[in-house]
Amino acid sequence: MSPLQPLVFFSGSLLSTQSGSNPQWFLENTPIPGANQLTYLPIASGNYKVQISDVNGCTAISDPFPVTITATEEEIVKGDLRVFPNPTQNSITVKCDSQSPLKNGLATIYSLSGAPIASQKLVAKNQAYEAEFDVSKLNSGTFVVRIVSENNVKVIPFVKQ
Repeated sequence: MSPLQPLVFFSGSLLSTQSGSNPQWFLENTPIPGANQLTYLPIASGNYKVQISDVNGCTAISDPFPVTITATEEEIVKGDLRVFPNPTQNSITVKCDSQSPLKNGLATIYSLSGAPIASQKLVAKNQAYEAEFDVSKLNSGTFVVRIVSENNVKVIPFVKQ
């Protein structure tokens, strides 16, 4: 007997499911590496599913849950926004080459499960706004940087080797 089909919920910016063990998230029927928590922070538009299992190893998969990411870089900041180097081993820099002041800019690193790892304010430096993060102690995998400035948001993935 298979477990009950999991339901997918969307709250804030996270997808979640409430039951089951060994969750695995999928985007367009392809497993997302490292996405094996009850929550997931989507970084691309598409149809998401979650597969769970019960104590006997039987699995069930949710119906597709459509997610549309609507923000574009132009809506976020007036300038070039980058996260580098990507992939990285030790550190990343979040940089916005902006012609105008970037008010209240904040960069936060998240795991793919949506757990915040570190946050820093973007500070003015050489006609740009920057934040530098030491990621040397993170496990290898994919993470995202979420950059917020006033009411605008941009999410950029990066790979820690």
